[in-house]
Amino acid sequence: IMASAKKTMRVLIVEEEMLRGGAGGEIAAQIIKSVPGCRIERLAAKNVPVPPRPFNSLFFPNEKDVISAARDIFKTRGQIFNLFGRFRR
Repeated sequence: IMASAKKTMRVLIVEEEMLRGGAGGEIAAQIIKSVPGCRIERLAAKNVPVPPRPFNSLFFPNEKDVISAARDIFKTRGQIFNLFGRFRR
C-alpha cells in the first residue's frame, strides 16, 4: 500500500464498516505519516444503524460509489486511472 501511495500520491480506501471508527481511519493515518501530501479518500458505510436486508444497498458502498470516488481522486491532474494501471487524458 505504501509503495503504491508513494508512486501515485493517491489512495482510495473502501470498507464495509462505518466511516466513523472504521479500520480505514487507521490505515489513512499510517499512510499520511509515511507519505505526507498523499491524497486519501475514504468510502464506507453510512453512519447510521444497519437497515433491514432489502435496504442494504443504500447503506453500504456500491459499485457506482467506488467508480465515482476513483474517478474523483484521479481528476486532480486531469487524468483518469483505468483498470490496467495506465493513465489516460
